[in-house]
Order: sequence, then C-alpha cells, then structure tokens
Amino acid sequence: MCSFIDRIYWFSWSVYHAQVSPINKCHACGAATYSQVIQRNASGFMTPSGVYRCAGCKLLFASIAEWRTGQPAPDQLPNQQAVQNA
Repeated sequence: MCSFIDRIYWFSWSVYHAQVSPINKCHACGAATYSQVIQRNASGFMTPSGVYRCAGCKLLFASIAEWRTGQPAPDQLPNQQAVQNA
C-alpha cells in the first residue's frame, strides 16, 4: 500500500513532467538534439558541411530556426552538395 507521501511525490512528479517540454526541439519529431554533418573536403580533411541532422528523425537542415519551425531562413539555404553527400 502506498503512503500519503508516496502519492504526493508521484502526483508532483507526473504533473512536472507533463508540463516540461524542451524549447529547442525538432518540429517534425520533437527530438531535443541534433548534430553537425561532417564531410571530407578536397584535401581529404573532415570539416563541418554547414548542414545539421536531427538526432530523432534524421531531418537535414541549415539553421536552428528551420529545425524548430520547419521553414528555412531565406539567408541560410543549405549547401546542396553537402545535403546530397549527407
């Protein structure tokens, strides 16, 4: 049988987690993380491509705003070669 304190703890924990949602999250899948896409340059070195990939749904995007909203910023279009190689 659960004690009164256990019930209060469970209630406060469930309410807290129901209300907390990351501000920075993917518009498509809700994942809270992304990574930079790395590509090999002409000299053979691994360098950032200027494109990012969502950790949840693998969506490719050029800016954090695009990741959050789904609409690319007009001044931040992705490098097409980097997107094709990713």
